[in-house]
Amino acid sequence: MESIGKRIKLERSKKGWTLNTLSLKVGITSSLLSQIEKGKASPSIKSLRLISQALDVPMFTFFLEENSNDALVVRKDQRKIISNPKMNQVSYELLSPDLKSDIEFALMSVPAGTASSEELMEHLGEEAAFVMKGTIQLELEAEKIELFQGDSVKIPKRVKHRWVNHSTKDSEIVFAITPPSF
Repeated sequence: MESIGKRIKLERSKKGWTLNTLSLKVGITSSLLSQIEKGKASPSIKSLRLISQALDVPMFTFFLEENSNDALVVRKDQRKIISNPKMNQVSYELLSPDLKSDIEFALMSVPAGTASSEELMEHLGEEAAFVMKGTIQLELEAEKIELFQGDSVKIPKRVKHRWVNHSTKDSEIVFAITPPSF
């Protein structure tokens, strides 16, 4: 009910119409239209059809799942910080809007002389990573791989690994994991 009202208000606003303008075109009171837009009243099918005709949009427009572009964007200053309680020097910033999707996208900051974990860890799914800044050693089961700024790597499912920064400068790694593991 509320999302229908939000959609009506959005379409009305796109046309630059006031509540009164739309209510006159549809033949309902502006008070009722205001209640519909706020989700406090449900429009009848007839009213909904008249509103869609007046706004010149298909009626199904009001039933579309809300998928605001704002919900898709993560601004730099609004990233969620994910910390590892065992290794609080290493920080993770969630670059994807949430962990409800099939993929997790994050930035890991590994200060000089630290590691992502004390022991090798594994994920249920795959991980792909890109070294944004510095150098980092990837311990991939028994193998140790040096990665430099601009290098990328794919870590297969259930392969134990950890990230170790042996350098004197901080490192940043952007990674994606599917499915999300945080």
